[in-house]
Amino acid sequence: RIHLGAVVVKMAKLLLVEGVLLILCGMGCFAGCYLAQNVIDESINTACLGAAAATDCINEQDPSTAGAPAYTTRQCKMDIKTQLGCKCEDSVFDCECGGSYYEMVENYWPMGCLVLGGVALGICTLLTGIPAVIASQKKMRCCNITLFSTFCAIFALPFLTIGGATTAVAILIRTPESIGIDMSDCEGSVSARINEDAEHVQSTGDAAADAQIEAASALVKSCGAKAFCSGIQGLSGGMFMTVVQIGIPFAVAGLLMTVGMFCCCFCRKQTPDRKVDQQETQVEKFVDES
Repeated sequence: RIHLGAVVVKMAKLLLVEGVLLILCGMGCFAGCYLAQNVIDESINTACLGAAAATDCINEQDPSTAGAPAYTTRQCKMDIKTQLGCKCEDSVFDCECGGSYYEMVENYWPMGCLVLGGVALGICTLLTGIPAVIASQKKMRCCNITLFSTFCAIFALPFLTIGGATTAVAILIRTPESIGIDMSDCEGSVSARINEDAEHVQSTGDAAADAQIEAASALVKSCGAKAFCSGIQGLSGGMFMTVVQIGIPFAVAGLLMTVGMFCCCFCRKQTPDRKVDQQETQVEKFVDES
């Protein structure tokens, strides 16, 4: 009896802790998705930083472009909006985007983030967290454990998938060494990778033309590496934090649900119809008083 009472109390504490953690994870999921509403603007900013860096590099190294106007990030953003269907005049802030793909993305991405965050919050609180907290009490134990475990079994895999995928993206952004990029010499390592993967250009038979092609190829590789490194540095800042804020709470919630889906199996065998006094010494027949 004493052993059974201790098991009941420990299981109740486990369910209580898991329920509270799931509620906190739900809040974290919603907060992360809410902060991800501006990820499109961050991506455009990062891409434009890379494009501007590449253009500046070419202007500096190619004499034929001397005196050419600098390609600014503002001009880059205006070009992106134009390509996505906006009609821009002289400024990125003076664009008519009605009915364009850009407007669709700008409208539906934040809405999608809020919906995902709201659904995650509802699942972690109403469907799993609160039932786990209720199941940790003496009343309606078996019913709520069953409900809790069932919903955990349904939603564990989706949460683990979202959390795992976003966490992997965050690790890739933060540690480009995983794809062979040495951040201590970013441009050099990227140029080396480009040289490894690039196909050798066959000679045209004209020495002057070959020299021009070789120079243009070297310029593109050098400036391309510069643009890539500029983009990586931009991603490793705000974008990294945005992805982490989504990945961690989803992944933790998925792990908690994986554990929770087995609670019903253990509890039904050990504490289906028992309740324990505060001294954990007496186990009495459980009566649903709800």
